[in-house]
Amino acid sequence: MSLKPVRTYIKDRLTATDSSFKEHTDGFNTDNIGRNTLDKSYHILVDSVDNQESGGNYVQDSISIKVQLYYKGYRNIQSAIDSAIDQAHDFKLRAINPANWTSTVKSVVCDNIRTTTLDANDNVVIMEIDLTIMAASAVI
Repeated sequence: MSLKPVRTYIKDRLTATDSSFKEHTDGFNTDNIGRNTLDKSYHILVDSVDNQESGGNYVQDSISIKVQLYYKGYRNIQSAIDSAIDQAHDFKLRAINPANWTSTVKSVVCDNIRTTTLDANDNVVIMEIDLTIMAASAVI
């Protein structure tokens, strides 16, 4: 199974929420997001891919994904937090909407949304969104 359609699905929902989001493509490390590109950066981490069902010519997997959205707080951190929560919720509603599901993405559940910050900089808001995506693909 290729994860490309799943990543594309997430990216499309994020850019529909706000077209100025930029992806940080480092596999695991988010500590190296540059200061100038930190605001409205996002990171997609695939936590696990679990086989749910296999048939003669298809596989259905449950994919646990963490999406992290980064925002600078500037002078008014509370306003930044409120805005970040609003955008995370907007992304969630777009991701879980069955009208947006594809031939690969069969369902999406938002398991959790958390607000956190960088250890070294409490002027940065991070929204962590945990998703479970059911994805189907043909066997090779």
